[in-house]
Amino acid sequence: MKNYLVFIGFALSLMMIACEPPQNKLRTRIEEAEMSLSSDSLADISVAKGDSLIAMYLNYNDQYKDDTLCADYFFRAADLSLRIGKAQQAVDLYGKIQRFPNYRKTARALFLQGFISENNLHDIESAKAYYERFLKQYPNHAMAGDVKLMLDNIGISPEEMVKQFEAKLAAQDSLAQAK
Repeated sequence: MKNYLVFIGFALSLMMIACEPPQNKLRTRIEEAEMSLSSDSLADISVAKGDSLIAMYLNYNDQYKDDTLCADYFFRAADLSLRIGKAQQAVDLYGKIQRFPNYRKTARALFLQGFISENNLHDIESAKAYYERFLKQYPNHAMAGDVKLMLDNIGISPEEMVKQFEAKLAAQDSLAQAK
């Protein structure tokens, strides 16, 4: 009789697991893949593992377009794409976040499109367009001042920036001495 009750309990457990919605199963698989990836050091993330997790994020977003996790999964997929050396894919994925205007990282995603375009892809024109769109859409954002500064200095080498800064200091010193 005791074995019979154990068997029934086991059978009920299996039925409950089998009845779990596919959405929850996919979320669980994603969480497991994230845990596996986070146990790797940042330098040791394999492209294959990264691509696999990115595919899971995108699969989830394709199947459950209205879920509140979609924006976050796009952000994670973009971040992971950049970490495995796929900068253009990261820019494209950050772009998908723009359809979620109330997501807390939408402005940051737009900024990152410009930053990656400028620094990883060396596409100055695209970077300018992203930065300008950021300033137009988020003129009062905490990052707006930094984005304006980046836009003003885009394409200028660090050495040239130092020269410009030194020239401004010299001009200020001349004005101060003239008074």
